[in-house]
Amino acid sequence: MDTTRIRLAAARRGTRIAAALALALVALAVAFDWNWFRGPLVHYLAHESGREVRIEDLHVDLSLAFLPTVRLRGVYVENAPWAARQPFATAKEASFTFALKSVWEGRPVITRMTLVDADVDMERNADGLRNWRLRNPDDRSPGRVKVLTLEAHRSRLRFANRALGLEFVATVSDSAAADRSKDALTTRVAFEGVYQGAGFSGEALSAGVMSFRESGATFPMRGHIVSRKTRLEFDGFFTDLFDIGPIDAKVRLSGPSLSLLYPFLRVHPKPSRPYTVEAQLKQTAQVYDFSRVKATIGKTDLAGSAVYDRSGERPMLRAALQSSAADFDDVRPLLGMSAPTAGASERGSDDEDRGAPAGKLFPSATLRTEPLTAFDARVTASARRFTAPAGPVLQDFRVEAQLERGVLEVKRLDGAMAGGRLAATLVLDARQPVASAGVTAQLEGIRLEALVPSLSAKAGAGGTVSGRLDLKGRGDSIAAMAGHARGSLAAKMDRGRISSLADAKLGFNFGKVVSIFLRGDSDIAINCGAIAFDVNDGIAKARSLVLDTAHTRVEGAGTIDLTREHVDLRIVPEPKRPGLFTRSAAIRIRGPLRAPAVSAEDRERGDAGVPAAAQGGCAAIAQR
Repeated sequence: MDTTRIRLAAARRGTRIAAALALALVALAVAFDWNWFRGPLVHYLAHESGREVRIEDLHVDLSLAFLPTVRLRGVYVENAPWAARQPFATAKEASFTFALKSVWEGRPVITRMTLVDADVDMERNADGLRNWRLRNPDDRSPGRVKVLTLEAHRSRLRFANRALGLEFVATVSDSAAADRSKDALTTRVAFEGVYQGAGFSGEALSAGVMSFRESGATFPMRGHIVSRKTRLEFDGFFTDLFDIGPIDAKVRLSGPSLSLLYPFLRVHPKPSRPYTVEAQLKQTAQVYDFSRVKATIGKTDLAGSAVYDRSGERPMLRAALQSSAADFDDVRPLLGMSAPTAGASERGSDDEDRGAPAGKLFPSATLRTEPLTAFDARVTASARRFTAPAGPVLQDFRVEAQLERGVLEVKRLDGAMAGGRLAATLVLDARQPVASAGVTAQLEGIRLEALVPSLSAKAGAGGTVSGRLDLKGRGDSIAAMAGHARGSLAAKMDRGRISSLADAKLGFNFGKVVSIFLRGDSDIAINCGAIAFDVNDGIAKARSLVLDTAHTRVEGAGTIDLTREHVDLRIVPEPKRPGLFTRSAAIRIRGPLRAPAVSAEDRERGDAGVPAAAQGGCAAIAQR
């Protein structure tokens, strides 16, 4: 019992002695005049850097034993000889709180840097030379000092990184308009600069203390950035302004053309119609999650979500988008093609999309397939209404596509069209220097009068069309792929009709034409209508071309050259009841595919009658 009491008494005395020593050390630190070290410190820094250095006052706060704070007042540091003529740094006050353990380990970590009435000029050359290195100023190796948080008051910062082509000036001031009770955004940051030749400017409100990635802390910020009429607005929480870290913010991006996003995006977007995109962005561990996406481009609206994941071996994009109304010309830039109405001044020589030459159907612009090998993707998109130039409107349109290691597969592309349905698939392989592609398309129950209204207006033609296209090709453009295409295409008509007048003209039955003018026109049935072409090396050769009505039988043959975009077809009509004024002639369709010439010519010896082999054309095609 006595031994225990003695031990307790000794412990109490030891505690009192330790406390007294600690208080004595604190009192010594408080009373110590740290300016005794100011002269040696200034001399050391000036000698190491080869620049003029001035410090009017030096103080060290040891109230936090393992996180001391060094406060400097009246700071002046001359700039490096190769940098701008203005001083590297001037400050009424600068303080640095650092972790002692990090200094002992040789990798100093400044947990907080505070600047008051400061002007700092930071420059980094392309070879890694930095003007903020006072010790070993010629050292180009990666930096060793880390700054976790920065607090600035009435200060200016200029930063130039010539390796990135980046230079900007930021000015920090107190925000008189801040609602301190609401979000404590008490600091205003105004900035302007240039990135790879593109100017930008903007301003933001923050909470005064900005953190960096390794701090583990976030800070609120609300503001905007503008560059060449493109505007980015943001409001949320951020972690690092320089090396974009975890983010949880609402963002809104708008501009006259997607092409103006370069160079801020690594890719070169094509010129587009004006657009607006807003979403909630969450970013952690190189995963960018865009939720509640609402966007418009031209007259097209989009909504949904998307995730861009850079954490794996290859970047991955996953997106699910919906639209109430979409226009193909609006979404062309998302497919790597320029919008047809984009201003030429916005394109630039590298981004110019030449499209199809005058008088041609197929674009000859070189396909840029490199982006397809840079990332993978899984995308689904749907539209209640989808419009394409010179084509019927698609209803309930849906696309499902995946991109994997340079191979793009559109596994599903379908929708209601012209009273029927379209279903298609597409494969584009960009792994080789010359890309290859394959497309299949199936038409079911398409109304001819809705698909080709001009034909219905001129000839009273109508009916239900079904068909199939199956083509493959290789080339560095769509035109080149068409010129090397191989495969087949076929179509047939059911429950068709044509005007009696058009049928009589088709059969060169001029007596009947006069009769119809006298008694009036009417529709007659089309018993069969069918076409089929075999395609080899860009030459589509007619296997069957048949039109059979109650009064006329028509057979055809010929080719379509997809390389030259030239058609040469010969059609032979055979009236089933020829009249006195019926001409025995053939129809020649020859010339550019976009606008061929149609003419009548004398029959040849082999044209007489309806070939027996051709009479089964419709049935044969219908069974395919």
